Amino acid sequence: MIEEANREIWAAVTGELRRRAEWARLRVMIQRIDDLLWELEDLNLRDVRSVPPRLWDQVAEVVAAVHNADPRQIPVRRRISNALDVLFASQAVLIGRRSEMLGLVAQEDWQEDLEEELAESTWESASVDRPRLQRMG
Repeated sequence: MIEEANREIWAAVTGELRRRAEWARLRVMIQRIDDLLWELEDLNLRDVRSVPPRLWDQVAEVVAAVHNADPRQIPVRRRISNALDVLFASQAVLIGRRSEMLGLVAQEDWQEDLEEELAESTWESASVDRPRLQRMG
C-alpha cells in the first residue's frame, strides 16, 4: 500500500515537472516569435520585401520547432508577408497548446482552424508536404 502511494506521488510529481517544463518552453517559444515578428514588421515598414538570410534561419527554426518539422523543409516563401503569416499561425498553435494545458480548450477546437489557415496562406503552394500540426509532449 505504501509502495502504491509512493508510485502515485512520484507520478504526480513527475507529471507536474513535465507540465511546468512544457509551460516554460511554450513561453520561450512565444517570446521568440514575438521578437521575430517585431523585426519583420520593422523591415516591412521600411519596404523590405524579402526576409534577410540571418532572420530566415531563425524563422525556419522556430516554425519547424512548433510544427515538429525539419527547418530545411519549411516551405514558406521568403517574402516578409508570408513569414509574418506563418509566424502568427505558429504562435497561435503555441497559444492553443497553452490554452489546452489550462483546460480552456480542446486540441481539436483550435487545430483544425489553424490547419486550414496554413493551407490557404503559405503551405499550399510549396513543393514539399507541409507538416501536420502535432501535439508536443
